Amino acid sequence: MKVSDWDLDQAANAIENSVVYAKRSHKKYAFEAYVARRMFHGFQPQPYDADNVMKLGDPIDALIQDPQSSFAKFCRTKYLLVVHPKMELSFFGNLDHRTFVANGMHPHTPFYRAFVKMARWVWFLLGFTASIESKVEIFGVKRGSEFSDVYMEFIEELKEYKSLLDKGHGSYKVEFMVMPGFKIGESLIRSQVYVSKMGL
Repeated sequence: MKVSDWDLDQAANAIENSVVYAKRSHKKYAFEAYVARRMFHGFQPQPYDADNVMKLGDPIDALIQDPQSSFAKFCRTKYLLVVHPKMELSFFGNLDHRTFVANGMHPHTPFYRAFVKMARWVWFLLGFTASIESKVEIFGVKRGSEFSDVYMEFIEELKEYKSLLDKGHGSYKVEFMVMPGFKIGESLIRSQVYVSKMGL
């Protein structure tokens, strides 16, 4: 994004408006949250055989072998949802990736390869959750919610806030959710959140 002369502050603010960041570099979490929201949008466990896709070192090979597979369709749908046309145009100066993907093809570029590698793990999770007996639910956390360590965990770079909370030195509110949480039967995988101190 920097190479494409994006104003990263403005872009982060467009994704998550008026956030109080502990450090400027933490704005990267707004972009992670954007991608996660779109990748997990419409989360529906679906049974399928993921072995072929997962055993390949490069998941692009799976798309070449079967460009109409459920994995290929997932990549196509999610790419068009995650990568906005204006974003792609600013990155590459054209919409060739989008045109390829929309027409059922998969470009062999480093950018698309990186996207597909990430998408493979979300797709695998959909298949895995459909194969287990326990009911799987995804859950989110609303902005402005008070932090609760039952359902949430701080992103790694904000762990210093956790020690303050444990000592009762203040409470924190959710600025935005970076990664959703999951309930698997009676087990809970907490959502990852970016927080700020209450009252700021």
